[in-house]
Amino acid sequence: MKLLLFLLFAINPLFAQTFTEHQIDSSLAVDVAAGDLNGDGYNDIVAAYAAPDNDVKWFENNKDGTFTTRTVTNKAGLGPRSVAVVDVDGDNKLDVVLASDVDSSVYWYKNNGSGSFTEQTVSTNASTVNSVHATDMDNDGDIDILTSAFGGFGSTAKVIFFKNNGSESFSENIVSNGTSFVLDANAVELTGDNLKDVVVAETQTDTLRFFKQNANSTFTEQTPIMTNADGITGLFSIDLDKDGDMDVLSASQNDNSARWHKNTNSNFSNLLIASNSDTTGAYGIFAADFNFDGDVDVLVAAYTAGTISYHSNNGSQSFSSMRLNGNTTGAASVFGMDLDNNGSLDVISATENGVWWHENSISDIIFKNGFK
Repeated sequence: MKLLLFLLFAINPLFAQTFTEHQIDSSLAVDVAAGDLNGDGYNDIVAAYAAPDNDVKWFENNKDGTFTTRTVTNKAGLGPRSVAVVDVDGDNKLDVVLASDVDSSVYWYKNNGSGSFTEQTVSTNASTVNSVHATDMDNDGDIDILTSAFGGFGSTAKVIFFKNNGSESFSENIVSNGTSFVLDANAVELTGDNLKDVVVAETQTDTLRFFKQNANSTFTEQTPIMTNADGITGLFSIDLDKDGDMDVLSASQNDNSARWHKNTNSNFSNLLIASNSDTTGAYGIFAADFNFDGDVDVLVAAYTAGTISYHSNNGSQSFSSMRLNGNTTGAASVFGMDLDNNGSLDVISATENGVWWHENSISDIIFKNGFK
């Protein structure tokens, strides 16, 4: 019998997974990202802060579970809304990209390698800009920038692709102009032509829009992925079902739901991940394998509930949900990165009461019970 149990456990390992909550700071944070900013082998945290701080901070990982607060920028007149961490200039140091709505600007901050950053301007004509993503949009080997702008208040909602011309000068390419109250845009290759397409969360019309990139860096709108995503807010892209093409994930605040949109030859099926008390006011979404089972799991930041929820993929894109936090309020953004170098992805969240690290501890029950 013991041999049989051993064989069963060896084939189907059991894991215990817990998340421990650590508060990094207590200011009103609106977005969060992470990466190794100082090249010491440990990932650091970058966060964007709304008023009264209106700055961008980075938290240096001290390698012992604590963090030291540093500044990316605290320039007067900023209105940080979204950040990305990426090597913009190809010097093997991670830089920071910022969407700032108060001064209608998009910036990138060059990492000087000493914990300091130098501001570079991408655009000062980005009224109501509220999201930023950085990736190589056109396969020319350098990092481009994709932004969305909410619109309203006398301005037009836009989605813009800022093309990197090779020396970190950027030219503006309109993806979408005149859509209604856009809250997010994401770059993802959906059609098999190796060019990044764009998906757009248009919250006023409850529409998840899809724009195919053409060979000349223009975009053609396709049939919307979904037209009843009530109050759609956040987007993420990943191959959720491991079938070889990229899928789209969305969070919708009015119907309190997280969905994935299965891609089948650029046609989409809209499937529910979760809709429960922990996803009330769903706002931000992220996905990766958090439990070593080879499946893609999902995180949701829910603003109204104030929760970070974890949805473990059971292997066939059905999900078991658990709440990770007990102390946060107004959760706006969630991100996954290994902060303690134990090999498992931890969870980082931006909330009204600060930036939080939800430490992922996963252990093999077989070892603990002595079967191995």
